[in-house]
Amino acid sequence: MKKLALLFAGLSLFVATGCNNDTTEVMEAPLVGVWQPVKK
Repeated sequence: MKKLALLFAGLSLFVATGCNNDTTEVMEAPLVGVWQPVKK
C-alpha cells in the first residue's frame, strides 16, 4: 500500500510539472515614444 501511495504521488508530480506550455508569446505594444497628457 505504501508503494502504491508513492507511485501515485510521483505520477501526480510528473503530470503537474510536465504539462507546462510556455511557448506562447504575448505581443505587447512598445512604450517608447513621446507621451503627452490628454485633456478631457
